[in-house]
Amino acid sequence: MKFKLKVRDISKEDEKNLYKKYKKIFKKNLKQKDLTDAICLLFLDLIYVYFDNKKRKLFKLFFPVIMANFMELGSINSVIVDYKIKKKLYSESYTCRILKQLDESDSLEISRIFRKILFKILKKNGFKNKGFIIAIDITAKPFYGNKKLHMVKGTKRKAGTNFAMHYLTASIVEEGVRFNLLCFPVSSTTLIDRL
Repeated sequence: MKFKLKVRDISKEDEKNLYKKYKKIFKKNLKQKDLTDAICLLFLDLIYVYFDNKKRKLFKLFFPVIMANFMELGSINSVIVDYKIKKKLYSESYTCRILKQLDESDSLEISRIFRKILFKILKKNGFKNKGFIIAIDITAKPFYGNKKLHMVKGTKRKAGTNFAMHYLTASIVEEGVRFNLLCFPVSSTTLIDRL
């Protein structure tokens, strides 16, 4: 039987429960590693609430996505290579095949809820007056597969190929802090004013 992600409605009560659980964890004097761990756990708990699947299966699918947001030059593939045995992760092809089931609106909703809870917690704990430098750019990841795929675009020759997958990203880029706030795939038919 093929695995399917089962989306369930997340209620305001679910959001409140996540907020209550994590507001105590976030403190003004958290070290970078502790802050990163808390953010990862919040995101994982949101995934566990948003989908009606077994937690272990969801962890193995979404751990690479979450970790890729915190690694310099991170990608799902690099996380899977680094953690496959230790965390008993799935292969990159299986992980990507399952993640492609996600509807764009579900991805955006998860991101919206996550940011809403995280920013509410950070504001409550005195992080509201601290500014961060945000970088917004289009990133091209070299692509070696089927060039007819919708997300593949031609680009300057790089790493032995003239094709790449493009992403519009917004990331915090401060010393000691790296966190992707937003990532949208950009295809040849993507309207820039939509982004």
